[in-house]
Amino acid sequence: MKNLKQIFILGIVFLVLVFLTLEISLRFLVVDKLPLSIKYKIDEKEIHCYNDDLDLIQLCPNIQMRLISPLGFSYNLTTNAMGERITSNMYVAKNNQEKIDEGSGINTGVSDAVLDQSQKIDKFSHVESIPKLGIWAIGDSLTMGYGINDDESLPFLLATKGFQVRNLASDSLGSNDIYKILKSNLGKRITDPSESNQAKNQKNGADFIVWVFSRSDFYDDLKSNSKFQNFLRKQSFKLSKKIRSLIVARAILENWRIQRSSNDYNFIQKEQFVPPADNHPTLVAIKNIRKLSFDANIDPIVVLAPDWDHLNGDPELNTECFKFMKTYFTKLEFNVVDMSEFFDNRKGSELYIPNDGHPSANANKLIGIEVSRILRSLPKHQ
Repeated sequence: MKNLKQIFILGIVFLVLVFLTLEISLRFLVVDKLPLSIKYKIDEKEIHCYNDDLDLIQLCPNIQMRLISPLGFSYNLTTNAMGERITSNMYVAKNNQEKIDEGSGINTGVSDAVLDQSQKIDKFSHVESIPKLGIWAIGDSLTMGYGINDDESLPFLLATKGFQVRNLASDSLGSNDIYKILKSNLGKRITDPSESNQAKNQKNGADFIVWVFSRSDFYDDLKSNSKFQNFLRKQSFKLSKKIRSLIVARAILENWRIQRSSNDYNFIQKEQFVPPADNHPTLVAIKNIRKLSFDANIDPIVVLAPDWDHLNGDPELNTECFKFMKTYFTKLEFNVVDMSEFFDNRKGSELYIPNDGHPSANANKLIGIEVSRILRSLPKHQ
């Protein structure tokens, strides 16, 4: 019996030593030698923080990092002191002019190399010096600009057209998370019925919200709607921020297809769409966002872009999900921007990140041009 106890204690000591050796190695010794899939997961964990007040995961403040995905794409991501991905307004304020070319628009590098001269998508002409109307970009990875550089994201592009833009989006959010972020930023100021619409706008700093809706919300909202799953997600995230061995374990599980990556947009698109019930948490959150924006005198604009056909890389047009959501948003009086025709006309222009499915820099340019046109046609801009 005594021998068994000694063996047990020695086993525990051995496991602790193995764990400490692995953890020290992952943090200080073998970082540059790690497989790209694991290094990418560590970097992704570094750029995200847990918002205890809203009970969700968002981008961390003051991040400046180049992320290299094992799927073959890379991008730079920069956030400000509020944890919001930067827009060009901030670049101009810092006189960081290497990001802006007044003569030709945004210096987008990679995307120009991809397209030949006959396929180039027109750039935004220049940065207008005095922003007039405020835009809050809300949403998940599609709005945030997952997989593309800061200056290629939709919020950044809209800022170059003279709008004052905040990028409130973060990857892996559901519609209910998006609602909580919007409500938090609006605060209690919108509840005073005696306040004029003009005063509300001046306080809120937003005249429009722009939201690139993602089909993945139907999946993400079900997870966040479960208290048990939400508790597990929170504890798992906080532990993995401190213990890199857990990140390695998750990366291995994802490589073996035992666990799905939080940004696996390709997975969502392969799922068969079943029209949700009216009390589905995603639809409830959409209605809440509409009411919140109406009460704050903010015009809501939702962008519907065709999903990526993972079989041939082209836009997947007229899907059941797309038609359902267009009808639903129109019924709730959102300003709907349907990108189907624009994407269909640009087949072959690399509108999606290869092997991933998120909208590419070229797709964001197309969306930005059309959203800017819609914005200027609305009464607030007249």
